[in-house]
Amino acid sequence: MREAGIAAAIFLGTNIFSFVASHLELKNTLGRAKEELAAAAKMAQDEARNKSKTAKKAAPADVPVRKDEQKVAESPKAPSLFDMPAPVVARPTPPADSDEEAEIVAEMNQEEETED
Repeated sequence: MREAGIAAAIFLGTNIFSFVASHLELKNTLGRAKEELAAAAKMAQDEARNKSKTAKKAAPADVPVRKDEQKVAESPKAPSLFDMPAPVVARPTPPADSDEEAEIVAEMNQEEETED
């Protein structure tokens, strides 16, 4: 029975060792991923700053922009889930031809007369 206890202790010890090793490996992997994300974010910020600086330098300050040109330069707004659709304008139905109405009424009167 003592041998079973020793075997169980060894089994438990190897499982704990395996768990701790996996945990440390995961911790190291997570640390590297965080560092890579931070570096990528910093590079993206630097690129954005450089693009904005070059865009400011490239735009001539002396040339005024006309309103017509501003409208063309604006990009269309992307639709949102919360955008309201444009109101639907109800259009009245065009009036029917009075001749057509008169014919219908005349036919109805004729049918009433023939039924009597």
